[in-house]
Amino acid sequence: MTANDDMTNLVERLRQDAEMLKDGYQSNLTELWHGVVVKDAAKACEAAADLIEAQAQALSDAKAEWDALDQSHRSIGEQLGREGRRRIAAETRLKEAEKVIELVAAMRINNSEQIRLVTRARAFLAPKEKQE
Repeated sequence: MTANDDMTNLVERLRQDAEMLKDGYQSNLTELWHGVVVKDAAKACEAAADLIEAQAQALSDAKAEWDALDQSHRSIGEQLGREGRRRIAAETRLKEAEKVIELVAAMRINNSEQIRLVTRARAFLAPKEKQE
């Protein structure tokens, strides 16, 4: 049995118990206290069955929404395709390189060799930025 079958069986059993308790209540009207207890138990069984069904429906709805969201994300990923992923990777590498250059430039070391390297790195990246 699946979890859904178990839930369906439980709801059915609660509904049967509620019906049986109602029948018992009708046959025991002379005993007021017993009748009230049985009537309350019948209501509790009905309420439990309703709650379980509502929760099962809510879970089913949430699963459907999740599946739809998952499918939409997959569609977006497929639409990006190979070229889109390459472009994103290239842009990420470019941004990382720019950060490294800025870090080196921020050190402001007066060593002429390092200044020359920073200038060359900036010149190397400049044409690529203009092309995009």
